[in-house]
Amino acid sequence: FHILQLDLVGMKKALFLFIVALGFLSASAYAQVVDSLKIHEPKASKTIIKRMKWEVGTDLLWIFKKGKDDIPTFFLRKNTMKRKERFGLRKVAYRITAKIYFDQSRSDYNIISESFKLFTIAYLGYEWQEQVAARWQLFYGVDAGPFFYAYIHSYNSINEEHVEDTKRYGFELSPFVGLKFFIHSRVSISLENSISGSFYWDVIESNRKYIGSIIEEKNSKNRFFSSNLGFNPISRFNFSFYLK
Repeated sequence: FHILQLDLVGMKKALFLFIVALGFLSASAYAQVVDSLKIHEPKASKTIIKRMKWEVGTDLLWIFKKGKDDIPTFFLRKNTMKRKERFGLRKVAYRITAKIYFDQSRSDYNIISESFKLFTIAYLGYEWQEQVAARWQLFYGVDAGPFFYAYIHSYNSINEEHVEDTKRYGFELSPFVGLKFFIHSRVSISLENSISGSFYWDVIESNRKYIGSIIEEKNSKNRFFSSNLGFNPISRFNFSFYLK
C-alpha cells in the first residue's frame, strides 16, 4: 500500500512537471512569434526585458520534498508603477497567493480507521522591485493572510469507538525578500526567503465510547492559543508566466 502511495505521489509530481514544461515551451514559442512580427524594432531591443502587467505562477519547491502533503502554491501578481516624491517612479506589485490541500484515507485491519485533512491559506501581499541588471530583479515586501486547518480522525474496534476533531484558525504575517531571473519577458524563475510569524487558535474535541459490560462515554473539548516565529531560508522557488 505504501509503495503504491509513493508511486502515485511521484506520478503527480511528474505530471505537474510535464504541464509546467509544456507551458514553458508554449510561452517561449508564442514569445518568439511575437518578437518575429516586430520587424520595425531595432535588434538591441531583444536584450531588453519588457515589463508586463500580469504575472501568474506556481511554487516548484514541493517537487523536491517527499511528503504527500506537499502541494504547489499558486500566485497572481499585478505589476505597476508608483510615484514617490523622493525616489520618483518605483516598480511595485500587488500579489495574491493561495494554497489548499485535502486528503481522506481509510484502513480496514483489526481496527477500522478513517481520517480527513484540510488545509487552506490565502495571502495578500505588497512588494517593491529593484532592477539590478537587465535580467535580474530584487524584490521585497510582506504577505499577510488567514489560514485554516482541520483534521478529523476516527477509529472503531470491538471495545472502543473514538472520534477526534482538531481545528486550527490562524493568521500569518510574512516579510520576504527574493531574487528573480528573467529567461524572457514572458518567463522568469525566482527564489524567496521569508520570516513567518503566526498566531492561531486550536479547538480539539474528543469523543470516546468504551463498549464492555457497561457502556462508558468520555467527551472532552480543549482550546489552546499559540504563536510561532520561523525563518525560511528558501521559502519558494517560483516559476512565472507574464501577460499584458
